[in-house]
Amino acid sequence: MVSLVQTVSKFAVPEPLKPYVEIFYTREELTIIKALDGAALSREELAARIDAEFGGMKDFYHFLKIAYRRDAVSKVDTEEGVKYVASPMTSRVNNCATFERETWEKIPAKDREAIVGYHYSNFLHGKSMLTLEQLRKNGNRVMPLDEIVEYLKSYSADVITILPCDCRSKFGSCGHSRNVCISISTALNTPYDRGLGTPVSTDEAVEILKKAEKEGLVHSADGAAAICNCCACCCYPTRASLDLGLKGKWPVVSYVVEMDEEKCVNCGLCVKRCHFGVFARDAGKITMDADKCWGCGLCVSSCPKKALSLRKLAAEEEN
Repeated sequence: MVSLVQTVSKFAVPEPLKPYVEIFYTREELTIIKALDGAALSREELAARIDAEFGGMKDFYHFLKIAYRRDAVSKVDTEEGVKYVASPMTSRVNNCATFERETWEKIPAKDREAIVGYHYSNFLHGKSMLTLEQLRKNGNRVMPLDEIVEYLKSYSADVITILPCDCRSKFGSCGHSRNVCISISTALNTPYDRGLGTPVSTDEAVEILKKAEKEGLVHSADGAAAICNCCACCCYPTRASLDLGLKGKWPVVSYVVEMDEEKCVNCGLCVKRCHFGVFARDAGKITMDADKCWGCGLCVSSCPKKALSLRKLAAEEEN
């Protein structure tokens, strides 16, 4: 069996993550990654290479299935059929934090903080290298509750899967619920195809969205058939958007809040609900900076006097 040291020398492990290789991978997974050696191979090609180079692997297909579930490897669709490639280590880290809490929480807190710091920096750098057009390709858009419910209902109930929020799973300190993200796709490399998450009915998923709304989480969806319920403190895309100065451009914002000052009783619920500092209390009066608005509607749904509403932006206003 190949040694861990030999495998790390062949596998592109980011320098800050090298101390954690043995935490995130099994010996079988590292052997599979070394056998792939940067190539895309079918199950049969990969098995043959492991036989030739390492004398085989008992229960190889079982370990390959587990490696795929754990995002140590991913699938690619080629003209010759589905093949396997090594996943980036950042993907494996994400999978562990999200679905393997016992392992993740065994890592000392200071090390988890270092891992998450690198993980987010890597994500941010990757997004910074893309054009706005490239960023928008996945269709990521902030939606109020009624629209996100309709978006959900446009998909078959047979593929709705509830997942822990991967961003909140890594940061994990804001106190918001984790099991609120929704996958609605069966494509390669989705949680559904990896055998992850909990299948639910459409009605159950709608209830999760309503609970997320009540909790004060921002709904967003993308063309990859995923729904997130986000907080601004943990959510990678939200944080990256703010860090890169792309508020309203990516994810796309389609609404802006408006206030009827005559109806406002200055209760301050909007101040508490908003993640983006749109509202403030000044000498007992609520003030509003609509330029900061993400159009999520959390303030609107909580306003007891219906003093707030959302205005649909014209296409040219969507940046």
